[in-house]
Amino acid sequence: MGLRTFIEDKNLPSEQLHRFFRGIGRKFAELPLEEFDDNFNDFKMKLARHADTELCGDDRLELYREMYDLLVALRKKRLEGTDPTGRRRIRATYDLGKSFLSDAEINLAILKALHTPMTQEQIAYDVLRCTRNAIGTRLSALQNGFRLGDMQVKIAPPCHRQYGSTVHPILLPLNLTEVYVLLSVLGEAWSGRDSLDPHAVIARDLAEKIYFQLTDYARGKIDARLEERGAKPEKGEAPWYDFETHRAGDRKKMTKVRRSRNWMYFEKSRRRVCITLACGDAEAGDDEHGEKSAEAPIVYGRLAPGKNPAFYLKDKSKNPAFCFVVELDDGSLVSLSWEDVVDIEEASE
Repeated sequence: MGLRTFIEDKNLPSEQLHRFFRGIGRKFAELPLEEFDDNFNDFKMKLARHADTELCGDDRLELYREMYDLLVALRKKRLEGTDPTGRRRIRATYDLGKSFLSDAEINLAILKALHTPMTQEQIAYDVLRCTRNAIGTRLSALQNGFRLGDMQVKIAPPCHRQYGSTVHPILLPLNLTEVYVLLSVLGEAWSGRDSLDPHAVIARDLAEKIYFQLTDYARGKIDARLEERGAKPEKGEAPWYDFETHRAGDRKKMTKVRRSRNWMYFEKSRRRVCITLACGDAEAGDDEHGEKSAEAPIVYGRLAPGKNPAFYLKDKSKNPAFCFVVELDDGSLVSLSWEDVVDIEEASE
């Protein structure tokens, strides 16, 4: 029986393996199972070359998992042989340590998988096909801080035996022209906007992280143009990310960034929010039951970017650069100024 026939007979996941068999691994497609051990090193080298030259992202991880599952199935197969029993088994093994996946790539795969909370056992088997102890070591390292170049990421300790991560690691090998365009666009996102606008705060923070990673040569080439556009970051900020959003440096600035991230979460998720304002207004100052309140005015509703309000809290809230729009529970739209916000938190539905 050939290798491809065995895969089909066992109904094994094989999308990426079949891509390999159609390309650089075509000579292995019909390899007799009895010859697999003798050809395994060559097979593994060709598989790694295919992964490194043809595949990216999730396809690489899926090829590893398919290869692992294939070896598990092959090792269970009893072959005709020359040992005393007249039968033998395939001895080749395949795991993370023997795979084409790099250490950093494995950690990034874990971070992406943890967007859906998982137990240690689920990560070990469903994601990486490895032992629970091997994953435990990696999870401990991720809690202490995983570094890739200047990037550092920390995940939170487990909650109810489940690990989770909200970080989306993005790596972009850019040339200097692309860096210039990216920083210019981010500069436009914060330039002329209210300093409390979370869009502007996050855009500036992203620009600082990018600028931090540039060499003095690169900065010298683009600084003058960025200054002309009002888009030059101050000095750069290390691209660190952890579950508490703590970072060495300006704590006040980090509090501002953390609050902005919370704000943007409410915006993208369309959660109902409770916004406490610093100024009084009869229409915006009702409590949740429509009663007038002597306390700090509160607005209940959902953030509604891009919509045209029918009511403005005051003159400054008419300028889109200094305001945001809230859709109240009755469906009406009100424009509020960033400077009037004391706090925002999620409200019950």
